[in-house]
Amino acid sequence: MTLAACCCSCLIVTLRAGDTPVAAGIVLRHQARAFFFKLGVDERFAKYSPGVQLTLDLTRHLCADPTIASADSTASPDHPMINPIWRERFAIGDLLIPLRRHDPMVPLIEAALRSRQLVLKRARGAVRFIRKRYGNSA
Repeated sequence: MTLAACCCSCLIVTLRAGDTPVAAGIVLRHQARAFFFKLGVDERFAKYSPGVQLTLDLTRHLCADPTIASADSTASPDHPMINPIWRERFAIGDLLIPLRRHDPMVPLIEAALRSRQLVLKRARGAVRFIRKRYGNSA
């Protein structure tokens, strides 16, 4: 795993197979906290679970760093990959801050964000249903 830092507040973590990057993620640091999010993997290596491998390596790195008191995956509470690795979560939410007082776009943006969450929740439910009914290969 290699770490590249910019001002020690944003880390790009990469897992490589030789010279080939197979998984990467972003870690934001603030004071003694670290927030891991945006994991990307090379699907050609999917059978080796590079995202899980990167997360395990990163977890060991964060636990060994004496300057980090706590870390969070920022994953949803029911995330199938992260739950077995990081069992607890910080309470994290979204905050929409208008740039202008009484901005007429704020209610539209808020409605779009809520709709997106609803669609994602229903899509995840549909995927779980299909996997349960037809097996994980579906």
